[in-house]
Amino acid sequence: NQLNAQAAFAAAQAMGISWDEAQEAVTDFTGLPHRLQLVHEHGGVKFYNDSIATIPEAAIAALESFPPRRVIQIVGGYDKKLDLKPLCNALVERAKAALCIGATGEVIAGMMEQSAGVGAAAVYRCGDLPTAMKMARQIAQEGDVVLLSPGCASYGQFRNFEERGEVFTRLARECCGAAAPT
Repeated sequence: NQLNAQAAFAAAQAMGISWDEAQEAVTDFTGLPHRLQLVHEHGGVKFYNDSIATIPEAAIAALESFPPRRVIQIVGGYDKKLDLKPLCNALVERAKAALCIGATGEVIAGMMEQSAGVGAAAVYRCGDLPTAMKMARQIAQEGDVVLLSPGCASYGQFRNFEERGEVFTRLARECCGAAAPT
């Protein structure tokens, strides 16, 4: 999102739009669905839907947009035969926990456990999104982020990334009341 905002500022400047006008437009922009979308907040825990992140690089970028050791990231899904090692390394080094789902969940969990050292992210084999959300509610503390940024496609458990994101959003809101994000 920050890179997108920087690109928007550059484009606005090239079109003669003032810095103040561009800043106001960016401030008012709420973002796009399924793209680091804040969908719920409760008890100081924020729930972000980044279901569009269907490749490891996108999931890493999402993880890196939050402070280290505050992210409980839901990862995994359909196996597109992509290299998951960079994602696993990033999770081990930066996440508080990885909640592994889908066909690649076992692979991600195993790779993380093999490379984990002292202080590494916790790994949970959840299987599916509802189970992952139950675990997230159990381990999340004030200041944490629950992030659906799977780094894998949704097939096998969902029709598409939109459905996966909608289920995540519904589960986040059901877990602790239906209040919209503030």
